[in-house]
Amino acid sequence: GSARFVKPTHPEGENLRFNWNAPINFDPYNETGVYFGSQYVHYSADRGESWKIISPDLTTNDTTKQKQHESGGLTMDATGAENHTTLLAIEPSTLEQGLIWTGSDDGLIHVTRDGGENWENVSRFPRGVNENSYVAQVKASTFNAAEAFAVVNDYRRGDWTPVVLHTDNFGKRWTNILEDSGVEGYALSFVQDLVEPNLMFVGTEFGLFVTIDGGENWTKWTNEYPTVPTYDMVIHPREHDLVIATFGRSFWVMDDIRPLRELAANGADELEKPIKAFASPDAYLANWRQAMGTRFSGDGMYMGENRGRGAMLTYSVNKEMVEGSGDDKKKVDLMIEVYDASGKQIRSLKRTPSESGINRTSWGLDRAGVRFPSKNAPRPNASEPSGGSVLPGTYKVKFVYGDYSDSTMVTVHADPRIEAPMSAMRATQAFMDKHMELRSYLNDAVEVLRDAKSIVEVNETMVKNDPREEKEDLNKLNKSTKENINKLMDMIFGKEDDRQGITSDPTVTVMERMFGPLRYMGSDLDGPGETEENLYRLAEEAVNEAVAKVNAFVESDWAAYQSAIEEANLSPFKKMSTVEKD
Repeated sequence: GSARFVKPTHPEGENLRFNWNAPINFDPYNETGVYFGSQYVHYSADRGESWKIISPDLTTNDTTKQKQHESGGLTMDATGAENHTTLLAIEPSTLEQGLIWTGSDDGLIHVTRDGGENWENVSRFPRGVNENSYVAQVKASTFNAAEAFAVVNDYRRGDWTPVVLHTDNFGKRWTNILEDSGVEGYALSFVQDLVEPNLMFVGTEFGLFVTIDGGENWTKWTNEYPTVPTYDMVIHPREHDLVIATFGRSFWVMDDIRPLRELAANGADELEKPIKAFASPDAYLANWRQAMGTRFSGDGMYMGENRGRGAMLTYSVNKEMVEGSGDDKKKVDLMIEVYDASGKQIRSLKRTPSESGINRTSWGLDRAGVRFPSKNAPRPNASEPSGGSVLPGTYKVKFVYGDYSDSTMVTVHADPRIEAPMSAMRATQAFMDKHMELRSYLNDAVEVLRDAKSIVEVNETMVKNDPREEKEDLNKLNKSTKENINKLMDMIFGKEDDRQGITSDPTVTVMERMFGPLRYMGSDLDGPGETEENLYRLAEEAVNEAVAKVNAFVESDWAAYQSAIEEANLSPFKKMSTVEKD
């Protein structure tokens, strides 16, 4: 938590002018090298222990713009925010050592190719760009040493024209890549992709804009991103994420821009395909936990949105091609199938794309599972239940949309922060498989009880509607049989308690036994041990006992019930007679 004050000074004591947004950058050729800007470029080779000035004054040094101390305004400003004729940008090239660009708040762009020995003023603004405008950013290309981009704005003097200047000859000529582009608002930030030069992003006063064709066409990005001043951007080289800082002092991350990168490389025609699967980033079996400290902070503490769990899946669809249009339009669900290395399908997910174009969803890094027993039958369109985590490895993800399909691969890693041997992961998976088999066994018994109860309820209605008066015995038989079914259900699930408040029943149900080992396995990284195996044994004994009682009910009580109902020869129809006029 300690800090060191390392602000540059002038060796002769000259006054230095630092902008409120004074530029700072790192030397790509020296891990301890730092650039810092006043009206000069200051360089430290030792993380700020010492500094040297490597440039002349790179501003206009217009003294008429340096009289803030004589301000005749309503309020004086002594914070330094009103400094003018200062540097705003210092940008060393990663392609050519000694190549450095600068931009100032009074419209000057300079470049040096020898580390600061000689500087050239390359402020040759094209027609339509005002002199003395703010050069908010200069970005050196990572593809061509002679290429750079400069973000220029002049809204302080009422001009809201969006301007991002481009040069490919070390500043001898500049063009505005936003001219007649339809981009709204004055430009504030720019970034070019690190891999695909045709992919670029511009931040303006009115949000975020993207091009995939080198600036020929620009589109406003509106998916989950608001219309806000977009002040700075950087592309994370490992995660392929676009990271944005806004005027509202907020950070926003567009996860994995590689689909846009692929469109920039291959063209937007990729979006015309009925289904297109994009490459997925590596996924991690991350161990999630609540951060130490304040709990349930509510509005009292800011909590940013975390990246979603599981594997990020990105695809595009052409809904009209698959679903049709007009009266012939039909709804088609997208099916996502996951296969392991042996080619076995282990998971199936259903999605409904809302719109044509790029869509994004996730796979929870889990296998197909067995639904937990329930008193109520699952919905006909219920999603496939989860069956526990997969093991680290590579998995094929296939997208099926109507008669079309495409696929990609997902590499799954273990949590690198945790030492969890593969043997423990395999043991956990085997334990979960064993538990799912037991769950399926109990499910079959519960399904028998549900079916039996449905039949009894139908018979109750038939007896009620039967015209015969000698049906008291049948009513009693239906009631007693239903009570026997409910007793078996209560043994498995517990009795329903309608009392208000938090209730507790000391009776241990079969389902409580079933959940017992899972509570321990959920946080165990070493695989099942003595406790989990013992809890499974108790669950298995409870399930076997419950199934035996269900079977006994079917073989005796239910068999007798069925015979009695069949003998009664019930009919679901009431006695009908023709309608006669009085």
